[in-house]
Amino acid sequence: MKILFHCDEFMPSNAPCAKRMGVIASHLAKEGHKITVLTSSLNKKYGEYEPPEGVRVKYAPSIPMVKKNTIFRLLNNLSFAATSFFASLTAGKADVIVTTSPPLLLSISGYLISKVKKCKLIFDVRDIWPDVANEIGELSEKSFIYRVFKKIADFMYEKSDAITTVSPGKVERLKEKLGEKYADKIKYVGNGLDGEFVLHSIDESVKKKYGFDHRFTCVYAGNIGKAYNFDHVLNIAHEVRDMPVQFMFFGNGAAKNELIEKARKMELSNITFQDPVPQHEVFTLLSSADLSIIPLKNGEMLDTVPVKLYEVLASGCPVLLGAKGDSKDILEHSGLGIAVDPEDSEGFKRAFFEIYEKHYTKAQREFAKTLMLRKYSRQKFAGVMHETVSELAG
Repeated sequence: MKILFHCDEFMPSNAPCAKRMGVIASHLAKEGHKITVLTSSLNKKYGEYEPPEGVRVKYAPSIPMVKKNTIFRLLNNLSFAATSFFASLTAGKADVIVTTSPPLLLSISGYLISKVKKCKLIFDVRDIWPDVANEIGELSEKSFIYRVFKKIADFMYEKSDAITTVSPGKVERLKEKLGEKYADKIKYVGNGLDGEFVLHSIDESVKKKYGFDHRFTCVYAGNIGKAYNFDHVLNIAHEVRDMPVQFMFFGNGAAKNELIEKARKMELSNITFQDPVPQHEVFTLLSSADLSIIPLKNGEMLDTVPVKLYEVLASGCPVLLGAKGDSKDILEHSGLGIAVDPEDSEGFKRAFFEIYEKHYTKAQREFAKTLMLRKYSRQKFAGVMHETVSELAG
């Protein structure tokens, strides 16, 4: 079978979408399918990428996001939507196309490609747009952009042959949103943990480089974005400023500069900010940390599961989680941490001190690691995608 993946982010980018699609494409190629990935040429800036056997990558140019604002985001999305459509014309035959969202604007291009190639269309929904933008306060339901995005999403739900999404909560939400008419074509193909993440070993030189010592160390590694409320971390850091506790942030994102400025104004010398690091270093950092704090912005994000939650638990690191819904369920199943209401600042402080005083056993940590690999690996979910494309193509 010939399968075309349509996504703006792909390997060697370190973005969650890129890593997820990389695992799925590789798995399907091992199953004997011929895979073509249509992605943005901007991914080349991350270095050389040698695709596995059976996978070829075709690049289409797009306008870079020089600034992370609405105008440059639209230019980036629309340019790739246009160029990827024309690039698809020389990509050969396809039996199935998988177009992933966000960005939602790319999905229309994916639909048009499916019509030109007369192939089945899978609409892969990683975040339910524009609903999620409303939940984090970026878009009002009455705004023009929200209404346009809603029409695009509704169109894609109707026209797609299958809808895949990344959490049980999103499956139920889409079924409720779309009704019985579309229920049978909604599939759970989770994001999850890349099983290769746990194959890394702990690098003592990395621990030394970033100052791991006798202090209780909290590590956050990932996107420092607006879907999180890092004020909880700053408040805890202020509360324990005279204790042997340190906080380390690794990553970039739309909220990073603001967070650095807040920490400076609060004179928090126990917080450091670093650039993103390679995955093998992330494994060492999380495996060596005493805690990772993951504070989602609000309790409305019931079906959102940050990829970092899987990675932290697979490293055997306890988690202080600000979330309800799917994320909370996963953490409570693992038994390795505490989930609190995302808007309960005092609850965060109480939970921090509870974990600070608690000693998680090796058995508890190993259970969490095993659970992530057994139930939430991307390799497992890639098998579900294989079943989905096989059913569609008959």
